[in-house]
Amino acid sequence: MPKLGDFLPRLRKYAGKDLDNWLTNRGLKESDELTDKVIQDLYYEAAEKLGPDEAADLLLKVGILKDVRRLKLFISGNGGVGKTSFCRRFALGVFDKSYKMTIGVDFYSKDMVIDGTLFKLVIWDMAGQERFGFMRPAFYKGCSGGFIAFSLVDDQSIKDVPGWVKEAENNIGRVPLVLVGTKRDLGIRIGVDPTKLAEELGFDGYIETSALSGENIEEAVRLLVRKINAKTQFS
Repeated sequence: MPKLGDFLPRLRKYAGKDLDNWLTNRGLKESDELTDKVIQDLYYEAAEKLGPDEAADLLLKVGILKDVRRLKLFISGNGGVGKTSFCRRFALGVFDKSYKMTIGVDFYSKDMVIDGTLFKLVIWDMAGQERFGFMRPAFYKGCSGGFIAFSLVDDQSIKDVPGWVKEAENNIGRVPLVLVGTKRDLGIRIGVDPTKLAEELGFDGYIETSALSGENIEEAVRLLVRKINAKTQFS
């Protein structure tokens, strides 16, 4: 794997003396292998100083980034299963213990490096209550894939998963889907095998998460993005 130091002469040509501060602020060293985390840390630091678009252009120009892609994703599932907590932990790195019902839809964005490509992600958080059903179809439009969430301590939420799959397919056809079991920190108190259900319904993966601890939140996003990347032709 190439090292960060291999690209520093080209980076310094554009960033000048600021580059040393960028590396120091993020704890980066010339000997660091060019992992996704190293690239992402460098991008975040450059984005703070230059702006996100300029930072992405710079890292593309010197060959550190392979590409920049934008993806619209969604997360759906019964009300109260933790969809908003999932999104807030992913995008903001926070967990709010108080439950606040999503009114209609909301969205969360984050830039993330996956396999050397910078993905500018937007996740649309769909309210699960039946009375908001008339609003959701418009927000599925343009989504490249999504999460369907259920709570690992709520039997009804996993029993309703097939209905959420059907709703997604009715609105955007068959796109990559990852089944997400939430509230892993509370244990497992459901009578349905999620792995078997994911296979039966044709999901592209299943993962258990905890917004409280952050367990597997980013891993779930990486899984979905990689599935989308494998199935989608980007221009």
